[in-house]
Amino acid sequence: MAAGAAKACAERLLAEAWTARLTGEMTLPWRWAGLAPGDAVRIPTETWGMKDWRVRGWTMEGFSISLEVEQMSEVTAAANAASDGGRANIDVDLPHGPTVLRVMDLPPIEAALPTTARLWLTAAGPSAGWRRAEVLVSRDAGATYESLGVIGGPSTMGTTVTLLAAGPCERWDRRNQVEIELLSDAMWLESRSLASVLAGANLAGIGDELVQFTTVEALGARRFRLSGLLRGRRGSEAAAVGHAIGEPFVLLNPVDLLPFDAAVGSIGGTLMFKAVGPGDLSGSVPVVTAMVTGKALRPIGPVHVSGARLGGGDIEFRWTRRSRQGFDWIDGADAPLGEETERYELAIGSGGSGLRTGSAFENRYIYSAADQTTDYGGPVIDVDLSVAQTSALTGPGTVTSRTIHIAI
Repeated sequence: MAAGAAKACAERLLAEAWTARLTGEMTLPWRWAGLAPGDAVRIPTETWGMKDWRVRGWTMEGFSISLEVEQMSEVTAAANAASDGGRANIDVDLPHGPTVLRVMDLPPIEAALPTTARLWLTAAGPSAGWRRAEVLVSRDAGATYESLGVIGGPSTMGTTVTLLAAGPCERWDRRNQVEIELLSDAMWLESRSLASVLAGANLAGIGDELVQFTTVEALGARRFRLSGLLRGRRGSEAAAVGHAIGEPFVLLNPVDLLPFDAAVGSIGGTLMFKAVGPGDLSGSVPVVTAMVTGKALRPIGPVHVSGARLGGGDIEFRWTRRSRQGFDWIDGADAPLGEETERYELAIGSGGSGLRTGSAFENRYIYSAADQTTDYGGPVIDVDLSVAQTSALTGPGTVTSRTIHIAI
């Protein structure tokens, strides 16, 4: 029917339903036994005057008829009311296609300090019809699986097609660039301003390194060139070297990620995951294995490691600690500790050989002249120093190693 006729019909049905809320009962002599449900009767009332009623129910007892009635509407809708039929939004029923699942053990990427070995899961597919996937996990080497939830939208992901060379992590890397091939034609990357990147935009995982980028150049065929890089974000500078072609790339948008909190006791173990899309059979879905390393719980390596000789021949080593909870640079305020206690483990050596280990409860350590004589036979000039902050949950975190020249 036409839009106007449909609207008139809808208004008439609405008016009838609204009016029929008023019901009543009446008793008539037996000669009205011919009335049946659906018939209309006109009955005078003291309140509303003459009204039309529709019979809803009929019973006969003795020589009287009992009727249940509802008021009939007197509203008549226009035969062809003005109306707009609207427009149909018909989605193309595309095949869902296969699912690519990525399981990432990342440093803290949220403001809240994690207390468990958190993994991040995300999924997407090369098909334009990819919509969602349910993620399953097995803690017993695949004997049983349990559901973790549904990833309701694709992440922007792909692989590197050029090598990301090693670069600086303490300043902008404006020399290096990397090309990415995304998984699907529906995915896209965009350039962002310096201020936006410094505020957290365009954070991505390339291999095990977290990288931010300002400039995106579309090359066609799902390929993009990224430049204007911030390297080693969130304490991942150890992964800024040793990249390879074909490494996974994931744009880290928390909306597209599914967190999974593994127990602290599972650190060092391996979990198995599956991503089951609509129509997939769980048994035929490929398994993704991931080792739980607890990166979100491990302290970040100290920086600015230095040493200086004191008056009595002792050497004072110093460093600046970093915090899993202190990635925002707040002028005039030290980064929060982020651990239960402040403790460091040190190793002192020479030429690749370890000579001494020690502990410190502040960001300094005294290497006495007597210990130097024991280790080296006299005052030492070049020292290989390794220092790591420790956690009550996971022990030593990322190790920072330096060879320090100490003047006599």
